[in-house]
Amino acid sequence: MIVYSQLCRLFPETHGTKDAAIEFHEVYIDSTDKVYKGLYVPLNKSLEEDLKDAIDNGAIGAVWSNYEKIPVFVPNHFPLFLVDDTVKALKDLIIDYNNHTEGNRVTKFSLSFREGHNVETNTYDSAVLKEINKLIKGGDEE
Repeated sequence: MIVYSQLCRLFPETHGTKDAAIEFHEVYIDSTDKVYKGLYVPLNKSLEEDLKDAIDNGAIGAVWSNYEKIPVFVPNHFPLFLVDDTVKALKDLIIDYNNHTEGNRVTKFSLSFREGHNVETNTYDSAVLKEINKLIKGGDEE
């Protein structure tokens, strides 16, 4: 299970609550997904309206670009992990998760977008997203 302290170790610059007990049950990239205790990671420009959607749909934290203004509507109890590159941050998180997660409590990674598109068919850089998918699967095979 991904926890707040793990994210702070990876991404030390934060905004909002500092609660080591927070557990993230899902990591996802589509702000319109309905999630349970999700960590939202926007892969393109971090947009205010997407973050609002993510919060409304179950995000309890997000990875956020250092280059974007933090929206005024973000609650104080909602942690933001501030990074220079959200795609790199997602890769780093997956690698760390694969290397350090123990036990039966797992975090679900959801890398799909609206209209049921798989990451390879979305408008994002398909090579980067294929690499992320390989990391989730724990290997280099196609």
